[in-house]
Amino acid sequence: MTTSAVLADSARGYLLDGTISVIPDTIKVALLASTYNPRPAAAAWMPSVAYAANTIVVSGGMYYEATVSGVSSGTLPLLTTVRGATTIDNTVTWYCWGYMPPCVHSTWAEVSSHEIAGTGYTAGGVALAGKSIVLANHKAGFTASPATWASALFSARFACVYKVGTANAITNPLIGIILLDSANADVVVPTTASFSLVWPALGLFTF
Repeated sequence: MTTSAVLADSARGYLLDGTISVIPDTIKVALLASTYNPRPAAAAWMPSVAYAANTIVVSGGMYYEATVSGVSSGTLPLLTTVRGATTIDNTVTWYCWGYMPPCVHSTWAEVSSHEIAGTGYTAGGVALAGKSIVLANHKAGFTASPATWASALFSARFACVYKVGTANAITNPLIGIILLDSANADVVVPTTASFSLVWPALGLFTF
């Protein structure tokens, strides 16, 4: 099983202006159900439409962003389903985000109604321990110890990473959203067991 993760659109600014300071702040990971939609305003792809650059559309449940503006074809082209690949559609070029587009939400309050419930799960999620900044290959990444739920019995589709607290008048700002299975399926813990999210070598995100 592979995952897909993206920073919230607002997180880059929050990390730069001090709204989020990942090491001293309390950072939590909460789990969200399949009812959550990271890009609810994205419209379906349409034929013969003039698309501006950065427009995001949906086709077949996947998200595509126009990296070159133009007019779409008269019929639906064969859009790539490979995340990170591009498709030329008449004069538009589409970048495939797969099932996980950039998230438009900026605070925990905007997504918390989709939080899961289940055995072994506590509302609000778990706080990350062992936080650190790692350096490798000329990149810096934020990492932490695995987030673990003991004696779990639940299902979830997304994980939400957010700061607990208020800074610069922003309360509980989001850092990012993780699609737990890049095939866009629920991850199910069918019998009581320990469930952990283990971060890649360079962590939750890099910069």
